[in-house]
Amino acid sequence: MKKTLLLLVILALAGAGQKAKGQMWEPVEADAAFNAKSFAIYNGEVYAGFHYYPTHHLFCVAKIEGNKWTNLGEGIPGVNSEVMSLAEYKGELYVGGWFEEAGGKGKTVNSIARWDGKAWHDVGGGVNGFMRMVVTMVVYNDELYIGGSFKTVGGSTSYDIAKWNGKKWSSVGPGFNSSLNALVVYKGELYAGGGFSNTLGKKGKEHIFNIAKWDGTKWVAVGNLTDHSEYNVNSMVVYKDELYVGGYTTKINGKPANGIIKWDGTTWTTVGKGITGYNNKVKTLAADEKYLYVGGFFGYADGKTVNNIAKWDGKEWSSLGKGTSDVVQALFCNKGELWVTGLFKEAGGKKIEYMAKYKE
Repeated sequence: MKKTLLLLVILALAGAGQKAKGQMWEPVEADAAFNAKSFAIYNGEVYAGFHYYPTHHLFCVAKIEGNKWTNLGEGIPGVNSEVMSLAEYKGELYVGGWFEEAGGKGKTVNSIARWDGKAWHDVGGGVNGFMRMVVTMVVYNDELYIGGSFKTVGGSTSYDIAKWNGKKWSSVGPGFNSSLNALVVYKGELYAGGGFSNTLGKKGKEHIFNIAKWDGTKWVAVGNLTDHSEYNVNSMVVYKDELYVGGYTTKINGKPANGIIKWDGTTWTTVGKGITGYNNKVKTLAADEKYLYVGGFFGYADGKTVNNIAKWDGKEWSSLGKGTSDVVQALFCNKGELWVTGLFKEAGGKKIEYMAKYKE
């Protein structure tokens, strides 16, 4: 009897050890931890964009070398500055956000700049008007598309979206009546998501709610979404040949959706029972071959306790250990690891502030 009990205890401990080993939260091995808003790989290295942190002696974008974050030249300074998006285009790193200068005092760039690996450069005069922010960027048909909150780009009118071919800016249709938060390419077509309820045109306004698709000449509605009040898009990502859209979503055409919906090219559907609790908001999405990852400010996924971060395998939701103690603001898949940043001071039940790595 005693031998049987001992064997059961050993097996239980082994199982617990395997589970702990299978799900691991660790701090990012670096000299500073901060709440990043965006990530990118450029020339094989990880770059992050964030608020200006004078206590860390970092500007608003930095790269990690070994275990140390380093500035890019004289960087993007300013106490109120913020980098929100990063993208590689034609061998250079493009940086978008809310800032005036890059590469030194007096070098005005207006919220978008490019880094060639050695120096900072202006991008056609940048953006102005409204909030003067570049929130999202994506490369499509060999051009760089930017979205955010602005009225002009390169001195010409372009409401909240524009494209750059490496030499000059162009508008992309008439634009939108409110900010863009996400751009993504899905099945060879460009999708835009944000807080808008219509596109702007010469004949007035065409009602398109929060998600639109570019058909090459104009913006068109995606499916039959019907109510601007029921959703607001913060992030979009492609996972297993479907487009996932996260934000503050309560319903999809009258049916409960809870923070996230998906599009297969023909039909909108819910993602399980979605996410609930706290303010029920998805702020960021990321995906690898195995999982869709969802971060934000929520407590549950399909009724399971997840604490601000969850994963979806195409059929069901599950937690990432004990999750995080506060809001998750950005996710980034990198070499089999998930990088997570936000306002948290604990991740996976461990004391890990602002930036963590998760792997299985």
